[in-house]
Amino acid sequence: MFSSSVKELLQLVWQHHQSRHMTLRALLVELRLQRLFQELQLVLATHSLMLVLALQRYPLLPQQQTQQQMQQQLQQMQQQKQLMQQMQQLMQLTLQQRQQM
Repeated sequence: MFSSSVKELLQLVWQHHQSRHMTLRALLVELRLQRLFQELQLVLATHSLMLVLALQRYPLLPQQQTQQQMQQQLQQMQQQKQLMQQMQQLMQLTLQQRQQM
């Protein structure tokens, strides 16, 4: 009977030890997860701040302004093309006049 009680007692101690060990392990895992989460929050905050600073330094153009700029560039290119064509016509006329002389 004594050995049976000791055996039960040892089993209870072992189970308690196992449960404490698992509890400690779970606590360590939880602490690691909390630390990783804090590091992730820090990284996200840093990147957000960098993005805000970058946008302040190099503001994005609204879509409408960008479209207007593209239209202006296209108009300038068309005007340059027309000017080149006019210059070619003028040169041709000049050559024709010289040939007629």
